[in-house]
Amino acid sequence: MGRCGARRLRIRTSTNHCLVSAQRSSTLASVAVGTNGRLGSALLCAWGVLELASTSAPAYAQPLDASSTEAVASEAAPAAVVPAAENPALSDAALEGLLASEEAVDREVTDSKPLNIYGFADFTLRTFLLGEENRWTAFYPRQPRFMVGNLNVYFSKEISARVRSMVEVRFLYLPNGVEQLDGLKIVRTDTDAVDPAEFDRHLTWGGIQIVRAWVEYTFHPLATVRAGQWLTPYGIWNVDHGSPTIIPTRRPYIIGQGLVPEQQTGIMVHGLTALSERTDIGYSLMLSNGRGPISTYGDLDNNKAVGAHVYVQGRALGDWRLGAYAGVDKATTTSSELVLDGLSTSRTFKVETEADYLTFAVDARWTLRAFHVQAEGVISQIAYTPNGRPISAEAPILTGQPGLQPDLLTGGAYLLLAYRLPWLGIMPSVYAEYFRFARPTTAMNTIAFAAGINIRVMPELVAKLWFLRATFPGSRPGSIGEHSNIQAIDAQIAWSF
Repeated sequence: MGRCGARRLRIRTSTNHCLVSAQRSSTLASVAVGTNGRLGSALLCAWGVLELASTSAPAYAQPLDASSTEAVASEAAPAAVVPAAENPALSDAALEGLLASEEAVDREVTDSKPLNIYGFADFTLRTFLLGEENRWTAFYPRQPRFMVGNLNVYFSKEISARVRSMVEVRFLYLPNGVEQLDGLKIVRTDTDAVDPAEFDRHLTWGGIQIVRAWVEYTFHPLATVRAGQWLTPYGIWNVDHGSPTIIPTRRPYIIGQGLVPEQQTGIMVHGLTALSERTDIGYSLMLSNGRGPISTYGDLDNNKAVGAHVYVQGRALGDWRLGAYAGVDKATTTSSELVLDGLSTSRTFKVETEADYLTFAVDARWTLRAFHVQAEGVISQIAYTPNGRPISAEAPILTGQPGLQPDLLTGGAYLLLAYRLPWLGIMPSVYAEYFRFARPTTAMNTIAFAAGINIRVMPELVAKLWFLRATFPGSRPGSIGEHSNIQAIDAQIAWSF
């Protein structure tokens, strides 16, 4: 089969369809003039039949967006273009011109909305400043360590003027080196494996975290429907989570502890509109699987998580934004087993834990010239159901008697201040945070202070040096927080690509 026979004919709608039809009809007409009349008439006749079929065939419904929707016809469709091997009268020059014209139109339509691939990464030197008697040495190493913390890659595509998709994945060295408690013994995960492609030489493998994967359709600026896995649109930090974008080197406790789920899988409706020339208001409504061990692809109870986020932003006296989030959720874990009854087999399920979550969050951000301030606060209530309240592993430690896990209330807040100096993109910053751990044995107030300096060497590269000190006032006597503080220094390079 010649080059023409190997190509697929792409039938486009509306604007793109007209562009392709006009371009290719003109090319065919030129070819027809340059060849014998019978061949020219046959080409134009075949093209006319194909054009009529493409506009009237019921196989292709009305597109979601007329600017870019396309359908791919069968391999038999290009028969309207006669291969040069079967028609010597069609010159090589004319054939090459026809092919070049088709390829130019294809590139113009496809390249107008390309697939975008980009991402960010960070490299950190972290040193914990812990004395020999510090109880936190059971969890944090005293040795300085280098690490690549994040390597995230984005894939985004403007599928049409109304349809957009986003995928973000994080490449991990984990689970290699993860420590787990087996009784009183700490076991380190080892992912060492032999590589048959390299004569069975050893390597260590890591994993991939799917951070988000969604597609959305915009019906109206006030109504965009997003489906898939998405970052929960609350606050500031959870959405603007790229290392080159955030100011410190680590997330605050209220973000890292997941008081609000970092990601959710389900459907979200969001929109934005202008209240005035300088003020906008936006919202997000969420329905998802919520929390749980398989929440990314399954739900172990009949209760879907519901959430809402509303924010107002403006451009008077600098750029500012205020937001609030509320969410309700039920988290369930189950176990199951097969039951044999004669020749039949059934499966029974048992609820291990089940709790209702009620969470509220607020956020504020303000930038005025070189000055930047932001703050967030989260509070979360955890109430166990009568059939899902687990046995407390901490009750014997606290009371000497067995008991059940009590309901929990946890939360916290942080405040960050930063100022961008006019030299070398230098930004000194400070922040303070408060967090209350929920578990009874660690029911302590955590107060942390951090200070650092960022140098934006270039728009895509930033260097950070930060010092952190965390104290735990009110810790229970004998607990890990009593008379033990955490101090650490981070030196980090973060870059986008």
